[in-house]
Amino acid sequence: MKNRMADISTLNGQGEPPAVDEPTFDILFGGTECLGGGGGFGSAQGYYTFLSAVFQRDPRLLTVDSYTELFRPQLDSKLEEAFNKYLVLSPAHEQFIGMGIPSSIRKTWSLAGMVALDGQEGRFKPGSTFWGGVPSMMWFMDHKAGICGTAFCQMLPPMHPKIMALHEQFQRGSFKAALGEM
Repeated sequence: MKNRMADISTLNGQGEPPAVDEPTFDILFGGTECLGGGGGFGSAQGYYTFLSAVFQRDPRLLTVDSYTELFRPQLDSKLEEAFNKYLVLSPAHEQFIGMGIPSSIRKTWSLAGMVALDGQEGRFKPGSTFWGGVPSMMWFMDHKAGICGTAFCQMLPPMHPKIMALHEQFQRGSFKAALGEM
């Protein structure tokens, strides 16, 4: 399995190219068990197959009630407000957790990931779910638009703004292709 894992690359200390191989990076951060997505390995195709099944609410994976709970916002209004304030006050966490979504868009949390309560024209509709991982990979599910997608790049530092900008272009292109909007 180890020889099938994707290589991780890193930008220089200023976050600039060229990217170089980072063979010593430990995706588990010293952990010995699964940590979030760290420790769970698979191909991009396999991951997208799984993501698509969840997006389509495949009954072989979860019950109807479980899917409802998975995507239901879990934060009450006080926690939701604190979450949004936290993102604004912590540029590092806005970068890592905010998924490149403007701070003007209210966010909450579901068991599946971060939920954008408002839409962003040409990119996603209200209620879209987003999440990603340390090597700047991301996925999104826009149930109202009927699209989902994921992008893998295996690049450090985590959620680098330039990479997240590329992910945004991918989301906008997916949205435009699916809905003919911009």
